[in-house]
Amino acid sequence: MQERDRDSYLRLHGEAARPWLNRCVTCGHVGYKPEMPESLGVSVLPRYLRRYYAPQPLDDRGMCQQCAAALPEEELHSITDA
Repeated sequence: MQERDRDSYLRLHGEAARPWLNRCVTCGHVGYKPEMPESLGVSVLPRYLRRYYAPQPLDDRGMCQQCAAALPEEELHSITDA
């Protein structure tokens, strides 16, 4: 049920939510930016994003913690330099 609610909410408010969402460039997992403020004026957007998504910090390569741990930087360079 929560996934369907999340998809419906994004269809309606996607443009407003997009600046506050992070997507991992490797696995595509989506979560909200940890630096998102508790409130955005009268908007309830932060409350809904926190309800439907988990925090998703990204490293400087745009990777989530799980992907960054699975693919060390040395290995990433060998793939991109090939």
